[in-house]
Amino acid sequence: MVLFRLVAAGLESMVPAPLLQALLSAHDLEKLVCGEPQIDIDELQRNTKIRPTHRGHRETQLLKWFWSILRSFSTLERQAFLRFVSGRSRLPASWSESTGAERKTQLGALDQFELCIISDEEAMEVDSGPTSQQAEGSIDDRLPTSDTCFFTLKLPKYSSSGILRDRLVFAITHCTAIDRDFDVNNDWGDNEE
Repeated sequence: MVLFRLVAAGLESMVPAPLLQALLSAHDLEKLVCGEPQIDIDELQRNTKIRPTHRGHRETQLLKWFWSILRSFSTLERQAFLRFVSGRSRLPASWSESTGAERKTQLGALDQFELCIISDEEAMEVDSGPTSQQAEGSIDDRLPTSDTCFFTLKLPKYSSSGILRDRLVFAITHCTAIDRDFDVNNDWGDNEE
């Protein structure tokens, strides 16, 4: 409640409360600050930059599987996916406000989702400090990775839709490195032993 009062005081210092209440409903303010609660996969797809731009049959098939899988996700799975790739559970508010060519000029580079289909060699690389080496196993054993600071997903070229779905679901539900900033079990980090 204290945090809410501080935010309200900050807003009121810039815009008088009666004017702010006349301009925005609580829902409008939430949408502006937090983004749209429902994750529209078509909107995500329209705001996606795909690399490489030249794609063969294998990459084209992977993209079809990827978008189909995201569309089949529940709301909670979609939120987990967004958290995995961006560190937030909602789409940027700026997406729903712009369309077409306007979107291309208004959106910053970090507002656009980047989907990188990585080479088999890159998928099998293991970063081990100053050098990297090749992992054992197959491409299908590797997990997708993300760079939340850059809103990027790096996706190996899986051999089937089922494997892609399994690896993606595993990654979004088990890879929680972004959550290390706040550990709910550690009560804000105050209980050090």
